[in-house]
Amino acid sequence: MDNDVLRRGKPTVHVQYGEARAMLAGDAMQALAFEVLTPSDTPADDLAALALQARQVVDDILDVTQASDVLGKTAGKDADQNKPTYVSCSGLEGARTRAAELHGRARAALEASGVPDQRWLAMLTDRVVDRES
Repeated sequence: MDNDVLRRGKPTVHVQYGEARAMLAGDAMQALAFEVLTPSDTPADDLAALALQARQVVDDILDVTQASDVLGKTAGKDADQNKPTYVSCSGLEGARTRAAELHGRARAALEASGVPDQRWLAMLTDRVVDRES
């Protein structure tokens, strides 16, 4: 959690409702998304793990490449707090390469999953990586 007070220009959940509720809400939403989009007889653990990793890499990239008004949160906060991020550990290009690799692995996991209608999961997987905020 980056403890920022704004997300997309609105108060973050942990500011409005407290940290414990925010963590529970985030865990529940992530689990629910894959439950809703994936049939119960198809394991999607790899896809969920890869999407979450890719999301964090992209979040780290956006933190150094976008302005606060675009992000809806304080840009550069990770570096200001000396947080280890994919960008600080691998550099910007290394982080971009890692995001692309994770995206490819997530798409391959989706294709191998046997889920009959993959459109929504594919859009979710793509959106995790291809975003501006």
